[in-house]
Amino acid sequence: MSLTRTGAGVLATAVLSGIAAVLLAAPALGVVAGVAALASLAAAVLVATAPQAAVSLCLDVTVVRRGDHLTALVETTALGPFLEAEWELGAALGPGIEVMGPPERHDGGRWSLPLRAMQHGVFSVVPPPLVRTDPFGLCRSRVAVTSAGRLLVRPAEVPLARTALASFAHAVSSGRGPSGDGDEFDTVRRYEPGDDIRRIHWPNSARTGEVLVCLHSDSPVRELVVLQDTAVSSFEDAEYFERAVDFAASLVRSAGERGIGVHLVATQGERVWSLPAGDRSAPYDISQAFAPIALEDPPPHRAPGHVSPLDRAARETLGRGTTAVLVTGAPSTDLLDALTAVVPPMRLRVVCLGPQRTRTEVTGWARGRGVVLVDGGDARAVAAQWTAWAGAPR
Repeated sequence: MSLTRTGAGVLATAVLSGIAAVLLAAPALGVVAGVAALASLAAAVLVATAPQAAVSLCLDVTVVRRGDHLTALVETTALGPFLEAEWELGAALGPGIEVMGPPERHDGGRWSLPLRAMQHGVFSVVPPPLVRTDPFGLCRSRVAVTSAGRLLVRPAEVPLARTALASFAHAVSSGRGPSGDGDEFDTVRRYEPGDDIRRIHWPNSARTGEVLVCLHSDSPVRELVVLQDTAVSSFEDAEYFERAVDFAASLVRSAGERGIGVHLVATQGERVWSLPAGDRSAPYDISQAFAPIALEDPPPHRAPGHVSPLDRAARETLGRGTTAVLVTGAPSTDLLDALTAVVPPMRLRVVCLGPQRTRTEVTGWARGRGVVLVDGGDARAVAAQWTAWAGAPR
């Protein structure tokens, strides 16, 4: 229990009036002091002797898409007679949970509270603080929370045409053009005596200064590695990071629906999740896979012999026949250079979500290395550009 601002003023009035009544021998001030003291005492007794109250919360849904609305059903018990209940809506109910309006009161001590989920992940949604005050507004006490709601917020996946992924897979595996003998290839290597000169990949040979030949495969894409950038410095703000996660989840789901094996890797953390080829995972499983991915600062230094998550992903998943997609905002060129050191440019695509002014450096980097760059302000714009690029003639 505590005094409100009004209650503190009334109590101060009682004390000062009592002191003044004694010093100045003023009966009127004594009456004022007595009335103020009695009011404070009555308010304190009402609040202190009120029955033990509780507030609980349940949600009308347990799984929701990021950006969607939901309703929290809040129930209060034993608030006590003569007491007023007031919600403190300025407090956070959970990460990324926004209150969209005032609570609506129903019969039986029930309230409905409109909410909106703005951040992906698994959260406990707690009721907003509820305080009881006496009729005079002098004393208050907080009501204990007895239960909270559990909520899984899915990334806001966007439509990604099935042909978009297939076309991209063909384009990166064939170097955006037919190979010497008409087959698709996985990667390139240095020319060795006896190699068929029709297998020379001229664009890469000209760029690197050494003769490179194509390594062929009948299946252009067997696995897809989705690298989700989680560095705080790579994103303008948390909302752009959420948009990047939206597109990454769309990509993972699209690949899974086509039976392509998927590895989800966070650039600042460990490998998060793997989907074997042919295993068409449910959207709920994909949402659970993305739940632990969050923005984090890179470690200040690395111990000798430390293997970075990117290096580990390269060793474990970025093998022959693997396509890699980096989903980021405005990454450092160090990260991009480290990635191209383990992934051939023809098998890499960089997706940037952020303001146009933050993508200039990445655009220049991609052009200089022949890496395909898709950028935009949100996941839907990137998906449209991705599909348009995949359907364009080569």
